[in-house]
This record gives sequence, C-alpha cells and structure tokens, in this order.
Amino acid sequence: MSIRTRVILGTALVALPLIVLAVGLSIAVLRTTSALQASVEEVNVEARWLIHLQQDSLKVAIALHEALEHGTPAARDRFAGLARALDQGFDQALAAPFALARERDLVRAARDEWQAARAAAERLLAGLSPGPADRETELSRFQAHLDRTIANLEQADDLARREMDRQLELVRAARTGIALLMILVLGVGPGMLLVVGGYVDRILLNPVRALQEAARRFGEGDLSYRLTPRAADELGELADTFNAMAEKIERELRARGHIEKELRYLADHDALTGLYNRRRFQQEVEARLERSGGEAPGAAVLFLDLDDFKEVNDSLGHRAGDEVLARVGRLLRAAVRATDIPARVGGDEFAVFLPSTGAEEAQAVAQRLVESIRRHHFRALGRDLVMTASVGIALYPEHGTTTEELLARADLAMYQSKSCGNRFCLYIPERDGARGISWLNCEAQLRDALEKERFVLFCQPILDLRQGRVTRYELLLRMKGEGDRLVGPGTFLPVAERSGLIHDIDRWVIRQAIRLLSRSPAALPDLCLEVNLSGKSFADGGLVAFVGAELEAAGVEPGRLIFEITETALIPDLDEATGVVLGLRQLGCQFALDDFGRGFSSLFHLKHLPVDYLKIDGAFVESLPHHPVDQHLVRAIVEAARGVGARTVAEYVRDGETLALLRDLGVDYAQGYHVGPPVPVERVLSTVCV
Repeated sequence: MSIRTRVILGTALVALPLIVLAVGLSIAVLRTTSALQASVEEVNVEARWLIHLQQDSLKVAIALHEALEHGTPAARDRFAGLARALDQGFDQALAAPFALARERDLVRAARDEWQAARAAAERLLAGLSPGPADRETELSRFQAHLDRTIANLEQADDLARREMDRQLELVRAARTGIALLMILVLGVGPGMLLVVGGYVDRILLNPVRALQEAARRFGEGDLSYRLTPRAADELGELADTFNAMAEKIERELRARGHIEKELRYLADHDALTGLYNRRRFQQEVEARLERSGGEAPGAAVLFLDLDDFKEVNDSLGHRAGDEVLARVGRLLRAAVRATDIPARVGGDEFAVFLPSTGAEEAQAVAQRLVESIRRHHFRALGRDLVMTASVGIALYPEHGTTTEELLARADLAMYQSKSCGNRFCLYIPERDGARGISWLNCEAQLRDALEKERFVLFCQPILDLRQGRVTRYELLLRMKGEGDRLVGPGTFLPVAERSGLIHDIDRWVIRQAIRLLSRSPAALPDLCLEVNLSGKSFADGGLVAFVGAELEAAGVEPGRLIFEITETALIPDLDEATGVVLGLRQLGCQFALDDFGRGFSSLFHLKHLPVDYLKIDGAFVESLPHHPVDQHLVRAIVEAARGVGARTVAEYVRDGETLALLRDLGVDYAQGYHVGPPVPVERVLSTVCV
C-alpha cells in the first residue's frame, strides 16, 4: 500500500472540517519526502564522481612510479591509459549538474592541477630531466600538483556533504511546520487528530527521522549505519537507495585506503625485490649515523654489483632479468642480520648497511654474499643461469661520515674488485699526500700518460702443463699516477673507452709487445705474449693494417702474438668482431677468448669465432678441488675446446692441488698466483730478452 493510500484512509476518519487540513499535511509531507530523495540522489551522483576522480588520481600516481621504475612500454602505456581515463572523468563530471556552483569551480580547479601534473609526468617519461636532481624536482612538482588535485576534489566533496546537511535542516523546518498544523488540528478535533497524527508519525515521520539520523552519522564518517526499510513504498525505496550509496562509498573508500597504503610502500621500497630503494636506504643510514652521534663502534657499507647482468637482459629479456633481481633480493635478506639494512640502489646494484661492524667482519659478510649468489641455482624462463657478483666495502667513519660518501667509496671499491679479479674489495683511502686518480680529471691524465710514456707493463707467467715450463706471458697494463703510484686498469680503462683514447692505448700496448718479441733470443722461438684487446678496438678500422705493419717492421713471427678478449666485449657487434678476428688471423696472429663460461653466449661464440685458446673463467677454478660440479664443467669446456681445435688455459690457479687436478682434467695451460704473480715486465723478460 502506497503512502498516498494510507494518508487517504487515515484522513477519511477525521471529521469533514479536517479534510482540507489533512490533505495539505499529506501533500507537504510527500513534497518533503520527494525533495529529500532528490537531494540524496544528487549528492550520491556527485559523491560517486568525486571519489572516482580521487581514486583515478592515485592510480595515475602509482602508474607513473611503475613507469619510472621499470621503464617498460607496458608500464608507460598503462600510465597513458589511466591519464586519458582521468581526463575523461573530469570532462564527464564537469558536464553533470552540481548542487552548488562552488563545487563546479573546485572540480575545474582540480582538473587544471591535474593537467599541470600530467605535463610534469610526460616530461619525466620523455627524459627531459636528465640529471637525478632534475628528475627528483620534476617528480616533486608532479606530486605537488596531484596533491592539490586531490585536495580540491576533497573540498568539493565536503561542500556536497554540507549541502545535504542544509537540505536536512529544511526537512527539520518542514517537520516543525507540520507539528504546528497538528496542534491546530488537535484544537479542533483532539481525539481524531491524535489518531491520525500518531498514524502519520509512525508511517512517515519515523522513517524520515531514521533517514536524518543516518545522514548525520554518514556526515560524521560512520559508514556502517544502515536504514531498515519498513514497507515497500517510496520511503522504503529511499532507504534502500541510501543503504546502497553508503555501501558503495564504503567499498570505494576501503579501496582508496589500500591504494594509498600501496603508494606509501612504493615510495620507500623497490617494487621488484621488496627491499628499500636508494632514497629510503639513505634516510635509514643517515638516521642510524645521526643517532650514534659519531660515537658508534663502527659500521660498513657494502656495494654489490651483478657481473655481466646486461647479458641476461640482452639474451633472455627483461622478464628473466627481473626474476634474477628478485631472487638476489631474497638472497640478500637471507644472508644479512635483522639489524642490517639491505637495499636495491640501481638497476643491478645493491647496497647493505652493516652497523657495529669492522673491516674483518664486513669482508666475511661480503664473501658470504658473493658465495651465496655464485652457488645459487638461478633459473629464469626455463633456463639455468650462473651468476656472480662483485662487492666493494667502505667503513664508517674511516672512509666517510655520510651515506653519499660511503656509497661512493664502496662503489669505487667494487670497481677495484672487478679490475683486480677479486670478488670483493675493501676501499683503500688516499695516503701520504698522494692523491688517486679522480674520475673527473682521469681523461686529462690519460692523455698526459700517453704523451709522457707513463704507462707501464706487468707480465704474468702462463705454465705449459704438458711441458712443465713457462712458454708465454700475459701483458697487464698499469699507469703511473701522481707520485708514481701505480693505478690499475679498472680505474682508468672505463674512462679511456668512453673518451675514445682506448684505441691509442691498445696500439701502444701492441707496439710494446711486438718490440719485446723482437728482442727475444733465437733460442726461445716459442716465446709468446698475450695482449688484452678492448672490445672498443673492434671499431678501429685501421687496427689490422697497423698490426701488420708493426709485425713486418719488427720482423716478428705473427703467431707469437696472441690477442685476448673477453666474450662480453664481443656481444655488442659480433659481425664486426668476427671481421677483425679473421683479419688478424690472416696475418698469422692467434686469439684467446677470456672468461669463457661466464657469459650466456659462450657456446655461440665458440661456434662462430675462430679462436685458438679458451681461458676458463676463474669462478670454475678457484674452488675446483672441493666442488665436483666445477670439475665436470671444466672437463666439458676442455672437450668443447678440443672439438673445435682450441686449447685451454685455467686462470686463478692458487695452489698445487688445483694445478694437479687441472693437469688430470686435460687442461693445457695454467695461470695464477701459484704459477707466478704479475711483476714488472723488465724484471722477467730481461732474463729471456736481450
């Protein structure tokens, strides 16, 4: 039965003089109910648009962080799609009617702030902010505009709620007027008016009061309150509408809370590994150091870099690389203490802060991390991978008193560890007033070293395991820094490659090697020298002609000159590298492929490159006597080399047990500190060269 029918039946019981007044009362109540329903519906529509816009703004922020973090086309497309959806949302919201003009102004202002935020985001994604500082500034500008967008939307939502409260106040006023009319009716017909008034109060005013109470609680933030419909009439439909609106807004606010929580998490953590990101790592370390007040017993920062990680992405794709990085993150968490702070600070770079830690303990942790990664069975996209890492160590306060200083020194130590072949290295500070080579002035010092002959050569013997004697040496380059302090190639070769000086340096080494061979006595016709060739030199179009001219001028047998190159240097342009190798082999020179087995294309290079020697990567040799898997791998490399007519050289031989085992496995040559350390070339070759 409808409200209209109930009112007619009730007023029929009242005396005729009360009919007009009763009808007027019913009409007033029905109009009040209709106005309230229309007001609630309008607020419902406005609230839905405003909450959708706030949610979409938060989703856009998360999509931007993912796009900046991964840089993948999918992440960028997701950001672009969400941005377009947010634009459409603003257009649709502004096309809808608003209860107040001020609400429309706030939504329009929110749209303007969003347009500014989107422009900042597109500049970030387009790479128009080259430096880290510019990038951080642009990101802050994006966040500021987005915060103002959300603030304007929240203010518009608040206005909508206040408008609903105003409508409810009008309802209260209407109810007061109705009460006055009821008093008048009571004066004319007290008995019948009480009956009709009680009836109307029960069927109409009680639901209105319940709706008013629900709106009040809703305005105070209590979204759990629900109305109980008493009949299947207009008021029952209004109660159902209000309940549905409250449930929808409650769900959307819960979703918004989850999104905000995720956004806060992504601001401090690396999404791939779950570790702290670089910003949060710096904050945590600075806070630890500040709390210590400079009186901490000591601390250390480890800087870990995955060796040849680029090969994983290049050969297997970024998905495989992401799987490797996520697994390394889990290995780091498992290998450190609860008080330590691990973080991912770059693409394949990780850092660990070790509080209350000295040099010896830090080196033990570094070794544990390196071994954990080396021995771990990585598997990505159905492929088994062997990964290694290099670690640099910086101590607090000896090597730095700020996070930036410690990270920079640990980073430098990591490069030192790569250059010297160790898996981890402690940063060596400058002493006795002799300053090390700066990355900023290294290019100038390289040019000076070329002009003033400040490069020096060391050589390391290579033992022929069949003959039991040294028949060849590997030439190793050093540079004299200030104060004649020797600087390793890991410090200056990256700068030489970036500056293009590597071609001149390689030619200098080749010229010196040929000169040394020309001075060797006729009694040592099999003396050979190995020269490390940079991968950048394969772009030197005149290299083959230069080597041929130098050999001919010196009268040296080309087969005594062996060029050594790592397989990672060949990866960028295999066709170009193959052409240079073939050209030098036509002259009669030999080639050795260094670090064989470390990369993911070893067998591919073995098939397509005409090499004479495979230098087995030290990762398979260091612990050879104690690891049967390494023994099987070395035996497999020996068999593969024999199959293509190449011979094998084992590096990192550090004891007699390893040497004997290599001989049993059929390896042809051995190199390492057990055979002999690198020494100045004059000291060794003066005994065999005149």
